[in-house]
Order: sequence, then structure tokens, then C-alpha cells
Amino acid sequence: MRWSRASAFVVSFVTAVAALEPAPAEAVTRTFAGGIDKVWTAVRSVLDSHGWEIDEEDRALGRIVTDPRDVSFRDFGVYAQGTRHRLTVALRPAGAGRTAVTVERELYREKRLLFAKERTPLRTESHGIEAGILDTIALVMPAERPVAAAIPAPAVAPPQHAPAPPADRMPPPPPAPPDRATAPAMVQPPARAARITYRVTGSGGSVQVTYRNAHGANDRQTAATLPWEFSFNGSGGAPLYLSAVAQGTANSSVTCEILVDGTARSQSMSVGTSTVATCSIPAP
Repeated sequence: MRWSRASAFVVSFVTAVAALEPAPAEAVTRTFAGGIDKVWTAVRSVLDSHGWEIDEEDRALGRIVTDPRDVSFRDFGVYAQGTRHRLTVALRPAGAGRTAVTVERELYREKRLLFAKERTPLRTESHGIEAGILDTIALVMPAERPVAAAIPAPAVAPPQHAPAPPADRMPPPPPAPPDRATAPAMVQPPARAARITYRVTGSGGSVQVTYRNAHGANDRQTAATLPWEFSFNGSGGAPLYLSAVAQGTANSSVTCEILVDGTARSQSMSVGTSTVATCSIPAP
């Protein structure tokens, strides 16, 4: 009887420990043209522009870990619970003048009572945030292009002039044209600023929206209801970025869209419990 109870206890303990093992997070990798120092600087800048604060970094290991951000998290003071996520970025050399960047997103449910925290890993099929980070890095780290060799200009034979006719056959000079007022130079009108529109639609509940404003800085809003829309006149120079994070039912969906002068330039849709949609385009 004692042996049966001890066996049951061991089985229960092993089962509980196995249930707490973190779910394997899927990573997204892309290779960029540039040395690891240059790409490292670009990665830190892109994380900051997307609103991710850095918790720890190790340049020797090529590893950056961000602070957690809320997906759907409620803090009541002594007690808090909800869904959060954070990013781990790894950099490694990928040949001469090339660097591979891997972005891994950890999604988990957290419960806190006073100072005790309990985290439960969650699985997700969406990799929009990881792809959005890599897409923005690609905007500031374009692929190197080979310089075309200079093509020599073709030789041009000198013009051959006909001999001048004798003086007695020289034609009279043409009459001078009448005086005319000098035509005013054409003044080019100033370039019109593009009209930028950020739009978020879907069936989710409250949605956290992060976007790049007209001054190139990041703004963040909480949309209590959908659709949500924001427009401004773009001055160019900075890439455009939009992300929408919603927490809803298993069948909820959220779609983000970037329009330039009324034409859709980027669109992304996410469906599931923890929906994340991201859009980005170069400066219009």
C-alpha cells in the first residue's frame, strides 16, 4: 500500500514537471549584407523604433533580450494576470560581410501574487512581430549591389566642315529677329505630401496599436472598438510601421493596413486567441 502511494506521488510529480516545461518557441532567421557590428547597431535601433526596451544584451555572444510587453495583462496591485511576450535576438556571422539575424518571440501567460510569479508558455502560429522586425532591418540595411564597370563612350569623328565659298558669293546675313520679351522661367510647384492612413479592423476586443507618426517617432494607442483609423500628411524620409495586438476568443481576427493616397500598400491579418498583425513599407 505504501509502495503504491509512493509510486503515484512520483508519477504525479513527473507529470506536473513535464507540464511546466516551456513550449518550444519558433524562430525566424534572415541574412543581411553587412558586418556584425553594423547589423548589431541596426538591430538595437529597430527594436527601439518598434517600442521594445532592451532588458539584457551580450555583444560577445551576439544576443539581445527585450523587456516583456503586455498582450492582454491586468495588474490589480497585489495580484496580476494575463498574457505577455518578449523577444530574443541572436546575431552570428554568415560569411564575409554578411550577418544572420534570428528573432524568437516568447509568448506566455503570467500570474503574480505579491512577489511570486508563475509563467505558463503558450504556443502561437503567428510570426508577424518577428517578420516585422526583420522587414524594418531590411529597410535600413539594404542588400549590397555590385558596382557596374564604367563603359567608355564611343569615339566620335570630328565634324567635317565644307570649305567657305568665295567672298564674292557670300550670302547676305539674315535679318535680326524682332525684340521679344524674355519668357519667364517655369516654376515647378512644390511636391505634394502623401496622405498616409493607418487602419485596423477585425472582430477582436480591445486592441493595442503601435504606429510611426509624421515625425518618425512611435506612438501607441488602445483602441477600445474596431475599426480604428488614423491619417496624416507624410513628409517622407522614415519607413512606415503599424502593429495591432488583440486578445479575444479563439475565432477572433485583426487586420492592419497602410494606405498611401488611398491605395493599400501593406496589409496583414492574424486569426486566433492572441492575434498580432504587423505592416511596414519604405518611406513613400
